[in-house]
Amino acid sequence: MSYEAGFGSGDARTWFLVRKNAMTSSAGERILVSVFTNLTERKHIEEELRSSELRFRDFAEAAGEYLWETDKDQRFTFVSPRVLFTLGYTPEEMKGHLTSEFMSSEEAARINEWRAHNARADKSYHGLEHTVIQKGGKAIWMLTNALAIHDEHGNFIGHRGTSADITARKSDEARIHELANLDALTQLPNRISLKDRVKRAVHTCRRTNMVAAMLFVDLDHFKTINDSLGHPVGDALLKEVANRLKRCVRGGDTVSRFGGDEFVILVEQLEDVRNAASIAQKILDALAQPFEISGQMLASGCSIGIAAIPTDGEVLETLLKNANTAMYAAKEGGRNNYQFFALKMTQHAVKRHKIEMELRDAVSKGQLLMHYQPQVEIASGNIVVVEALMRWQHPERGLIESTSFVPVAEESGLIASIGTWALQSVCAQASQWRNAGIPILRVAVNISPRQTLNPEAFAQFVANQLEANGLDGSILEFEMTESPLLKHADANAVLLNRLGKLGVKIAVDGFGKGSSSLAYLKQNAINSLKIERSFIRNIESDPEDLAIVRAIIAMAQNLKLRVIAEGVETKQQLSLLKKLGCHVYQGFYFARPMSAQELFERYFADTPTPKSGRTKDRSNARGAASRPRARTA
Repeated sequence: MSYEAGFGSGDARTWFLVRKNAMTSSAGERILVSVFTNLTERKHIEEELRSSELRFRDFAEAAGEYLWETDKDQRFTFVSPRVLFTLGYTPEEMKGHLTSEFMSSEEAARINEWRAHNARADKSYHGLEHTVIQKGGKAIWMLTNALAIHDEHGNFIGHRGTSADITARKSDEARIHELANLDALTQLPNRISLKDRVKRAVHTCRRTNMVAAMLFVDLDHFKTINDSLGHPVGDALLKEVANRLKRCVRGGDTVSRFGGDEFVILVEQLEDVRNAASIAQKILDALAQPFEISGQMLASGCSIGIAAIPTDGEVLETLLKNANTAMYAAKEGGRNNYQFFALKMTQHAVKRHKIEMELRDAVSKGQLLMHYQPQVEIASGNIVVVEALMRWQHPERGLIESTSFVPVAEESGLIASIGTWALQSVCAQASQWRNAGIPILRVAVNISPRQTLNPEAFAQFVANQLEANGLDGSILEFEMTESPLLKHADANAVLLNRLGKLGVKIAVDGFGKGSSSLAYLKQNAINSLKIERSFIRNIESDPEDLAIVRAIIAMAQNLKLRVIAEGVETKQQLSLLKKLGCHVYQGFYFARPMSAQELFERYFADTPTPKSGRTKDRSNARGAASRPRARTA
């Protein structure tokens, strides 16, 4: 018999292997022979091994890892109990099964491919991230490290390793990636993500000799919707726009958002960049349809600029600049259209940017001023209104008309501050005319939709200006274009009623060019219709224009609205308008816009004659002897 025995205690304990054998002596006696072999050192080594193994298992358990071994065919030969808490399987349920049985076939193939490129020479590997399927069918992420096992002859016989659940970490990483690469509102790729995709598109173009296109999409009038109806409505609109854009492109194309109301679409693998036009038109048609947001029907539309890859650029920044330039050309072309980038657009964009930068300082530097153009009553020949028209006294380019810089002011948002200055200037000028004893004429002022985003605040501002200058509201007539009036009809109805109570008159500017509502004209405090000048220009030669003007005048008469014809340049035009029953005309035939001083000297310095008449001196719109009477209408 044999057994192990320890003598002593603690670290001083000595261990022996005791072997006992019964033997018969030469004298015939039965004796017991005991042999003691010192095992103390071996016992210490075994204890250290047990402690080391226990420590390793504790570390693995604390880290959420389970231990495993496989044979050379990747069949489990050992799995630690911890696997039950991770995968839901007991070790016995996994032993004898291939590792591939606990994952999808695609994942198993991917792991084999990964090991082929990342395993060490001895077949050990580290940092393998892969998915396995729990007993309940849910896929989770695991981090696996493995050492190769070899027999005494150096032959590979399997792996021994650890696997830990990293699903939470992978979820966090996915969220971080989402925040870094996706727009938070629409979940579309953002600028960072788009940059990588542009690089890929450029590489594909070089490899295949095909082209790609970048479409810069900017919503028309989004700021007005956002400011007037609130950011929640604006956000909901942007989400719906994103959904419509995704339905307009192919599966391999990229729809991204850059913030605000700007979207960028990358269209790849085109035989000709002109093919992008069909996608652009599809987007225009999709966004032209009304949006139902929070029970309200909203109209937006968009303008699109298109840059070609690689012709117009091979890096994101260049392509964005060129596509954005083309987009502005589309806006200037009337909005709701698309334009391809051309080099001449860059020169135009540089000029536009320079105008915007200089315009920002124009008010503070006193470079803006108001000119005034008379509106004359056709029946009496009296000046009844003067329209205030903005001019820019540029230090280098001289006097610039409003048509050259107001569109830039509108696009850049400067029109709000400039419009405030204009109204203050007009009220101050009207006060000066009154104090000088000049008959108080009504002054027509053009109002931008951006100025009326907050109707209550705008109406109060007007009231404050009238009071500060000691004026009655009847001194003012606001000219507002018909499309913005109709687009936000409810909010504008409140504004028009407030202005009407102040005595301010309202004229619909450029009437006939947009889509008008007769009910809207009848129900709101509108006093005048101003016929779009393009209809007056060819009224003598174009039967359609003549028919339109005749219809507008007849309608206005029935609604008891005053009709103003702008852009009258010939005696024949005036004569025809008189026959049609037009009330008031304005244009170069009578006088060009002029400064307040010139207006005074020409029409108010001397006693006016009772009747207006054309002078022979065509260089001066009215001679001193033929000045019309000025009266308040």
